[in-house]
Amino acid sequence: MESIIAAATNTNRLDKSKNEDCHLAKEIKELSSSIILVADGVGSCKYAQISSRTVAGSFISQIENLKEIDKLDFYAFFEIARNELIKLKGDGKEGDGLYGTTLIALIETDKKIKISYVGNGAIWHIRGGFSSQYPWNAVNLLNPHNITNSQGKAVFYQSFSDKPNIDCTPTVMEIEKDDIQGDIFMVCSDGIYTEDEREVCKDANELPLVMIEKAIQEFFVHLKGFFMGVGPYTNDKLEETLKKYLDKIHPELEDDATLGVLITKTAIDYQSNIRQQDEDHKRN
Repeated sequence: MESIIAAATNTNRLDKSKNEDCHLAKEIKELSSSIILVADGVGSCKYAQISSRTVAGSFISQIENLKEIDKLDFYAFFEIARNELIKLKGDGKEGDGLYGTTLIALIETDKKIKISYVGNGAIWHIRGGFSSQYPWNAVNLLNPHNITNSQGKAVFYQSFSDKPNIDCTPTVMEIEKDDIQGDIFMVCSDGIYTEDEREVCKDANELPLVMIEKAIQEFFVHLKGFFMGVGPYTNDKLEETLKKYLDKIHPELEDDATLGVLITKTAIDYQSNIRQQDEDHKRN
């Protein structure tokens, strides 16, 4: 497939002592696929950090035990991961609600991108031909699994939890790869972006205006900078770009921030052609 893939994380600006997110970006050559995992431990849970690592660890172990990627069953995998979380609760003497995490899983196969998630965060799908800070051909595919309770607080109704009444059934989707422009996917925790925390204001006529998040604007700036850099494009160079991006937005972070990015070979070739055309134009 020759895609490139990387992930990075950073703590929030207020508490750098621990990071409750967990991430993975890995090529699985035996299955001819790549995987991105982003898990965000629920901050109100006592064992948020353990939760994100347990669920992510369970998921990748199941993937690595597959003989064929077509045998992937997201629903079964999520249930097994949840059982691993419940085991940690033991006899339950400490009560419920000690363990909780979101999870986004993105898996690339030869022809498709397979995605599953519970909780919130974002899954940005970007066409390979994007060319501006906030391109029209980019869309967030993640619709958060939360609801406002009677106290006015947003709570998850689908996530990983040790509470028996919380469902962990994932939202699942498959996307055919774009053979013309290629595809770029950015998966992130809510420390970077999530639809349920978007800032909304009003214009002079009291009509609502949805703001473009600075963190997302900055991501597209860094992504374009990555493609304008000197090739070849590699996993290491992409990871370096993601780390620089997180350092840039760190002063604004109120939560741990984690992201993973996958760029298909077609998108790499498309952007390479754009850069070459720009260079030719400057010479002429």
